[in-house]
Amino acid sequence: MGLIYSNSMIYSPQMSAENEKISQIEIHFGDIFIRPFKNELLKHVITNLGHGSYFFAAVIQIINGEENLFHSGTYGFGDIYPKMTGERWSLERIIQAYDRYYKNRFNILLPDESRQTLIKQDRRGSRILPK
Repeated sequence: MGLIYSNSMIYSPQMSAENEKISQIEIHFGDIFIRPFKNELLKHVITNLGHGSYFFAAVIQIINGEENLFHSGTYGFGDIYPKMTGERWSLERIIQAYDRYYKNRFNILLPDESRQTLIKQDRRGSRILPK
């Protein structure tokens, strides 16, 4: 039957059938996944493990050759699986990318309250995300 293109990812019919059987996955603070948006693929990093069937992630942007994190949004199982890249960012890398964004956009660093939330999420490590 061949390959099927869906959400700019490539699936085989066998892979699609296997995906239907998966009811949960483990997500980690800092996991990277890819989602299509307006004819391009955007990389996202998990910045808050959330609760229940949702989590929060930020879009990775390259500005002047440097990584910036922009706008956290809410995502679920269908947004992340099977689009995970296998990469994982450290807490330090996430904070640095947010600091760059805030400095470029507002001429300030990431607010302390936001920084503390990221530290708490990093300590959580991972959790199971249901379908």
